[in-house]
Amino acid sequence: MVDNYYEADLKYQEHYDKLKNGLQLTEAPKIQFDSEAEMLRIEFPAQEAAGTILFFRPSSSKEDQLVQVKLDANNIQYIPTDKLSKGLWRVKINWQLEGVELYHEDSVVI
Repeated sequence: MVDNYYEADLKYQEHYDKLKNGLQLTEAPKIQFDSEAEMLRIEFPAQEAAGTILFFRPSSSKEDQLVQVKLDANNIQYIPTDKLSKGLWRVKINWQLEGVELYHEDSVVI
């Protein structure tokens, strides 16, 4: 049971709007794992992007990690994975581009 159903509904609507905005982009962030370098490569469609990247571990919420978006000159962020457990991770990106709130999610196996 949800005590504050109105607040919960607003949060759901905000998330839905971010997801919808992200799906309307012609190019979404691209996430690739480089096992040799033990790095995750996330390429954004524009350098002005700002926000957070949540590494969500479905099997253990204690392992979740939050990282700030910090892109290089090529709109790419490299994140070391040596401190992440091997297995399935969900990468949840909440970001803004030109004042528009966006959301992108993908799964990666490390």
